[in-house]
Amino acid sequence: MKFPLLCACLTVATPAFAAPLVKRTDVATSFGAVACAETPDERPLAAWAAGVFDAQMDGRRAALRAGRAPTMAELERKARAIARVRHFAGYAAGSCPDGSGWAVALPSAEPLKVDAKTGALHLPASLIDACASFRVDFAPTDGFTTKQLGAARTVAAKDLGDGVLGVSCQPPRPRTQGPVLWFLAPVGKGPSEIVPESAAFGGGGTTLQRLESWILAVRRAAGAQPVVFKREMNEEASILAINPSLNHDRELLKKVGESLDAGEIKLLGENRVKGRDPERMAWLLWNSPRHRELLLNGSATVAGLAARDDRGETLVVLVLGQDQPLKTAKGTTKKRKG
Repeated sequence: MKFPLLCACLTVATPAFAAPLVKRTDVATSFGAVACAETPDERPLAAWAAGVFDAQMDGRRAALRAGRAPTMAELERKARAIARVRHFAGYAAGSCPDGSGWAVALPSAEPLKVDAKTGALHLPASLIDACASFRVDFAPTDGFTTKQLGAARTVAAKDLGDGVLGVSCQPPRPRTQGPVLWFLAPVGKGPSEIVPESAAFGGGGTTLQRLESWILAVRRAAGAQPVVFKREMNEEASILAINPSLNHDRELLKKVGESLDAGEIKLLGENRVKGRDPERMAWLLWNSPRHRELLLNGSATVAGLAARDDRGETLVVLVLGQDQPLKTAKGTTKKRKG
């Protein structure tokens, strides 16, 4: 079982950490009820209630085998293994009341801290060492436009209103991987549990058909120009969906961008999200600031969607592009002699 969120969205972009793995005792203490839930929600609402604001966590449940409960050493070993594969810096593990256990890896070695009195959000110092750069963004509950807040390590949340704060890290390596969403945290009263234009899901159809209807509806409500879902965009999204993880692959994105460019389309970006149904996926896309930013990109004219089932979960890849003017070769004229 996983505890997925979504990736930070960009067309190109990189997670690895040379520092030793850090045991996140804060998560081990507070996350057990969330991790042990029979049907965990992909949305981070329960984690927020437990005081955990880490995004893109990757976790597993360990069941009893031959009547034997997994030991804490085994669970922590599994958590460290996941962290190494994902190039994450933190890990945690714990036992469940039924005797099973859980193991989870987290991008950050430290938690995001919220000041109980002022509501100010304090980003961990490890951002500076672990990231080539990082960025803080805000998605308001009311309205459509997201805000870039730069790279401040302390955010005065009371000045923002209600919504969600996102912190994404651009680590220095590996070279092929894109940015990582480290934290999502509610600000003020937080986000609504229902996304705008949710009525668009009522038309039925497949997961991709319902997401397509919602994307068109929410762009229309935001005043963004409509996009056309084209076959070639869907095909390129399918290529990107070969990778079952939430990580961006910079090399693959470059190839997709070159392929689209040959067809007079500029690739604007990629969103990747996992969930059990399109409504939950839409909630994640809407309430992650950088995902919403791409979703409502005013330059987009074309889009593509693809889905991939992975061990009981569904990965959806959304790509947006912009039609480009037809390229023509410049001819040269030579003056005839004689």
